[in-house]
Amino acid sequence: MSVDRRPHPPFPAPARAHKQAQALRQALHMGLHRVMSRSMSPALPNALCLAIALLAVACGPTPKERGSVLVVIIDTLRRDKVGFHGNARGLTPNLDALAAEGLVCDDAWSHAPWTLPATASLYSGLLPQRHGAGGDLNSGFRAVREDAPLFAEQFRAAGWRTGLVANVDFLGPTFGLARGFEHVDALGSDDNHAPRAARQTTDDALRFVREAGAAPFLLVVHYFDVHAEYEPPQPWRERFADPRDAQASSLAMGSRAQVVARRFQEAPLDPDHLARMERLYDGEVAYVDDEIGRLWRSLPAEVRADCTLVVTSDHGEEFGEHGDWEHGHAHHAEVLQVPLFWRGPGIPAGREVSLVGHVDVARTLLARFGLDHELARDGRVLGRVVGGEDGAPSPHLAHGRFWGPPTTSLRDAETTIHRRPSPQAPLLYDRAQDPLEAHASRDEARIQAALLKLAAIETALRLLPPKLGPVPRVDAGARQRLDGVGYVEAPR
Repeated sequence: MSVDRRPHPPFPAPARAHKQAQALRQALHMGLHRVMSRSMSPALPNALCLAIALLAVACGPTPKERGSVLVVIIDTLRRDKVGFHGNARGLTPNLDALAAEGLVCDDAWSHAPWTLPATASLYSGLLPQRHGAGGDLNSGFRAVREDAPLFAEQFRAAGWRTGLVANVDFLGPTFGLARGFEHVDALGSDDNHAPRAARQTTDDALRFVREAGAAPFLLVVHYFDVHAEYEPPQPWRERFADPRDAQASSLAMGSRAQVVARRFQEAPLDPDHLARMERLYDGEVAYVDDEIGRLWRSLPAEVRADCTLVVTSDHGEEFGEHGDWEHGHAHHAEVLQVPLFWRGPGIPAGREVSLVGHVDVARTLLARFGLDHELARDGRVLGRVVGGEDGAPSPHLAHGRFWGPPTTSLRDAETTIHRRPSPQAPLLYDRAQDPLEAHASRDEARIQAALLKLAAIETALRLLPPKLGPVPRVDAGARQRLDGVGYVEAPR
């Protein structure tokens, strides 16, 4: 294993920060008085507006008054595995209880089918074609663009302590997504059998909270256990696995060669094997849910009272629904539709039924705390989270694919279109009649109309050609770890 744990830099003393803010307010008041006492001039309205705007910022609520922010990302968690989205197996009692106290987004979607570009959209409020992070197995990886604003940068500049606890190299400094976090605990594992377990992830997150003391914080906690290979600990293994696999690791995903062959559709997917793996996956979901419950209960009561909690996943997982297994292959609902809920002061309990994307998370968080949400330019503000009115939902765009050239998909209220790399044909689905995308339309006129609409939106948003992030400097250790968890190997 490798870990990058960066210590907290010195944090301004509250007394000094208060004096600095007080001095700024006094200076602005004096400047405003001088502007108003002068004779009117053509520049006066602009100068007056600027002074008033700066004064409002300086006199606005401090981070302490705004509270802390906890963002939990459960890597590879399917939407249909959580109780608050309808699962009846009892896998997520802790998440269900928290979601019942908050706003659940029923129709939430990731913008990419694998971790790096998906999380970059979550952090930036930008679509993958704009933030540049991603790449694919053949063309190589790309880090997030340096000009893509990440929400942690704004929170840190505004006075929050910022912490990251993550369990894959993609979320660490190499790929740019640690930008803005003063405390970086990014631990990549050498293979899928030895990631940092959820219990240790929780412990390390709570350590950051203790070290933050009375200061408000933004903390992102990334759990990796649900990602393959599925090896839940007891008692969750016995409770949720197939009886044949309840006591020991009797079911392996196969040799490395077998896994790679299935990944590239060079070997058939055995339905019984898939079903048994999915039940082990369920055990991992239940284990992580238990740890998230412990994380929340272990926060100081005063932190919980003022904390804004956001829970989601970066993407889902395939278990043969469209002929694939794992993720990164396609843009179907089992991979891109994600669980999402918000909980915090002033956020009403209920359901949000309109189309929501991860880009809306960044924009809404920034708006909720009075930061520059317009930098998250591809998102919209969810009105009920900020105590206002909802913006009009936009069609949802996703872009990218790990195991080959990118797919681009568009979802609106009626249809979904997947524009796939040649020679694959595009796929069109009726969202109302076929939400799981089981039956592609053969109506050529509707397919072409949907493709034209997708192209028009890309042109209007200036997404063509897609921007590419810088090529990251992946050292030998990071490459070995990524290879160990299955991200860089192709058939030989």
